[in-house]
Amino acid sequence: MGGQFIIFFALLVTGYLCRKTNLIDDGMNKSINNFIIYIAYPCLILVRIGSLEMVEGIFQNFIFTLVIYTFLFAVYGFYSLAYVHARKFPKDLRPVAEFSIISPNNGFMGYPIAFAFFGELGLLYMIACNISLNIMLFSYGIHLMKRGEEGYRMGFRVIMKSFGKLLLNPNIISAALGLIICGNNLEMPGTLVTYLELVGGVATPMVMIYIGSTLTKSNIFTIIKNKMIIEIVINRLFVIPAITLLIVFFLPMDPLIKTICVLSSAFPCAAAVPVFAELYNNKKSLASEALFLSTIISLVTLPIIITVLKYLF
Repeated sequence: MGGQFIIFFALLVTGYLCRKTNLIDDGMNKSINNFIIYIAYPCLILVRIGSLEMVEGIFQNFIFTLVIYTFLFAVYGFYSLAYVHARKFPKDLRPVAEFSIISPNNGFMGYPIAFAFFGELGLLYMIACNISLNIMLFSYGIHLMKRGEEGYRMGFRVIMKSFGKLLLNPNIISAALGLIICGNNLEMPGTLVTYLELVGGVATPMVMIYIGSTLTKSNIFTIIKNKMIIEIVINRLFVIPAITLLIVFFLPMDPLIKTICVLSSAFPCAAAVPVFAELYNNKKSLASEALFLSTIISLVTLPIIITVLKYLF
C-alpha cells in the first residue's frame, strides 16, 4: 500500500513542478480538469462497473450505500451547524465553513484511491457515496450558499432544478449505464472496452497531476495562521471520519461498505465548495484555503486511515 501512495505523491509533485515551471498554465489546468470530469472519469466508471459480474446482492448493496451515506450527510449537516454556532464563527463565514466541513472530495480523489486499494466493488460503492454527495451539493449545498439572501426559500422548484443538474452529471450517467450493462449481463464490444480502458486509465495520473498543479496558488504558512481554517480542516479530516466510524461500526452491513463510507468521509474538502461559494457570492477565499490545507494534510492522513480500515474490517 505504501508503494501506491508513493506513486500518488510522485504524480502530485510532478503536477506541482509543472505548474511552477509553467509547463502547465491556467488554461491547460482548466482543460485537464474538464477532460477528467467529462471524458476520463466517465470512461473509467463505465468500463469498471460494466465489467462487474452482477452477483446477487451487489445492486442492493449499491442502493444501501447510497441510502446510508445520504443519512450520514444529514448527521454531518446537524453537526456542522451546531459547531459553527457553538464556536461563534462570523455569520457571513458560517455557510462556507459548514459546507467545507460536510463536503468530502470523494469523487475527484475518491475514485482513483477506492479503485486502487479496493478494486471494482470499492469503486462502485464510492460512486454511490459520490452520488449522495451530489444530491447534497445541489440541494442542501445550494441552500447553505443562499441562506443569507433576503427572501430566499428552499422551494420545490429549486430542488427539481438541482435534481435535473444532478441527472446530467456525466459520471452519474456512466454509473447508470454501467449498472444496466452488468445488471443485464451484457457484454461490451472488445474494441470499445479497449478504448474505455485506455482513456479511463489516464484518469488517476491526471487527477494527481491536476491536484499538484492547483497547490501552487496558496501559501501554507499564511493559511495555518487562520484558526478558523485549522478548525474546518480538523473537522473535515478527523471529526467527520470519527463520527462516520462510530455510526457504521455497529451496523449490520458489508465490511467493504463500512470501509468505503469511512474512507469517503476522510477526503479533503470538495473542490466544488469554492466553485459554489464564488457562484453564490460567498467567501471563496475561505473555501479555497480550506481546500488547499485539507488536501495537503490528507496526503498523510489517508494512508493511515486506509491501513486502520483494512485492520478493522
